[in-house]
Amino acid sequence: MHDKNTLTSPEFKKLLDSSQYTLIDLRTSWELTSYWVISPKQIHIDITLANTQEKLEALDLKGKYLIYCWHGVRSKQVLNYMLEQWFEEVYDLDGGIDAWNKLL
Repeated sequence: MHDKNTLTSPEFKKLLDSSQYTLIDLRTSWELTSYWVISPKQIHIDITLANTQEKLEALDLKGKYLIYCWHGVRSKQVLNYMLEQWFEEVYDLDGGIDAWNKLL
């Protein structure tokens, strides 16, 4: 599914390169051992931990966010949650880090 808040790897990279967005890596700590998207403004939120919702709620609703996970399934759930919470600008990487690696 490709909606206005789900971006292909090239679209995601274009926004990332603008340096206007905070990158949120939603992978588990174990998944962080391989493959990274690099950005000067990035945070890690392990979506499998109990404090995920608390960490998301601490973010600025007016901030600009790019989110991704391993395959794009968990980040899609987080995208929907963030949109329901009225985050103004958040985009998900379609296919996750797997899709990103095909871009490189």
